[in-house]
Amino acid sequence: MKKYNINEIKLPKKNLNARESLETLSVLKPDLIISIMANQIFRKKLINLPKYGCVNLHSALLPKYKGLMPTFWALKNNEPEMGVSVFFMDDGIDTGEIIMQKVFPIESNDSLDSLINKNKKLGIDAIIEAIDLLKSDCYETIKFSPEEGSYYSFPSRKDVKEFIRDGKKFW
Repeated sequence: MKKYNINEIKLPKKNLNARESLETLSVLKPDLIISIMANQIFRKKLINLPKYGCVNLHSALLPKYKGLMPTFWALKNNEPEMGVSVFFMDDGIDTGEIIMQKVFPIESNDSLDSLINKNKKLGIDAIIEAIDLLKSDCYETIKFSPEEGSYYSFPSRKDVKEFIRDGKKFW
């Protein structure tokens, strides 16, 4: 990260909203906090700490596939395309205003692993583009209500068995 003059800060993984995390971050006075596929809900104190807010990269085209393992669910549900969303975090789960999205087709030979790799590569580009948009202050967000779209949790054994039965591949 030093190559790009970006400081990486290691915070407690158990609770980013903890007083210790907030104190560490407030001393640094960040302009922006970037989360890559956050696995915690950011609370108001954390969200309001940076000058420009907190953004998250989600590996789905929100508002569809909010929640966990969207690449698994998109492949299982025979979606024709997949993508990433960069959005402002709020105190919901994947419900903030979307800054930008990038899309790619799901090919018939794609496995879960290949989709995840495509998503990661596209996600990095999306984060960089979103930062540029925020710096230019020339962007419009996409708003949706929390009720829109779909929410998925971690796949059950039954889901995994159906995934395999339907000819889907992990690798």
